[in-house]
Amino acid sequence: MHLDDYVTQVQQQLGAAAALGDEQVQRIAFTLSEAATSSVRLAILGAVSEAADEITALLLDFPLSPAVSVRLAGDELRTEVDASVHAAPDTPPVDDGEASARISLRLTEALKTQVEQAAVRDGVSVNTWIVRALGGAIADGGRRSA
Repeated sequence: MHLDDYVTQVQQQLGAAAALGDEQVQRIAFTLSEAATSSVRLAILGAVSEAADEITALLLDFPLSPAVSVRLAGDELRTEVDASVHAAPDTPPVDDGEASARISLRLTEALKTQVEQAAVRDGVSVNTWIVRALGGAIADGGRRSA
């Protein structure tokens, strides 16, 4: 996204407002709009970066969600999506212990169905799928925890 188009819009709007005044007002408005170019660029970058941060935060509710970032490259605003930030580990965490501990877990029927479908999709038992999901969440440092 080129910032020049947006900066030009702001300058044109200032010029249109200044057109109501005399020549001196118009010159001052032009000078101010030129001087404000950097501030306008930074304000746009700040707003878009904040939006990217909010999008990333909202995506954290979804497993294996990507991170969205924005950076300024010259006069161009670049948006990037990084799926590796929250990617699942290639191998599940190693658990040296014997699987003897039990937890009673209450789920909604919809979530239970989704877990069962995910286990079938991955070709593992529901227990194995849940153990891997929990291990992955712990390995992730709890970033996706409520």
